[in-house]
Amino acid sequence: MHSVSERLHWCRYRMGLMQKEVAQQVGISQTLYEEMERGDCQEYPAHAVDKLAALYQVPVEDLLDEYSRFLYDGPIDQIRAARERLGLSRKAFAELAGVVEKSVRDWEMGRKKVSKKSWERLKKYLSPFYPGKDVVE
Repeated sequence: MHSVSERLHWCRYRMGLMQKEVAQQVGISQTLYEEMERGDCQEYPAHAVDKLAALYQVPVEDLLDEYSRFLYDGPIDQIRAARERLGLSRKAFAELAGVVEKSVRDWEMGRKKVSKKSWERLKKYLSPFYPGKDVVE
């Protein structure tokens, strides 16, 4: 599977555009676009991803990997819904994720981003939000 940065580079190359041109058309700084294409972004801004998908004439899903898509789709509701569907307290859910209970509370309140490492531990429980994935409980 290709990384987000590889997908962005491929789309830009396919259209024969320079990074500067893409940044201008999308309305972001060239520096941000360069970081996105190098893979130096921790999180891809949703407004930029939407505009890039429109520019490249591809669905957002084709640009983002699973973790980036999770962040793009809004982790707050996904985390809360998965925890409630499993009937778990924040403490028990935190144990699944390998974090402290406060982290789950912060995730659900949007005060803290779910790390890729925690997401990897939890993604099997979040699978109903990703079509084609089986739930493992």
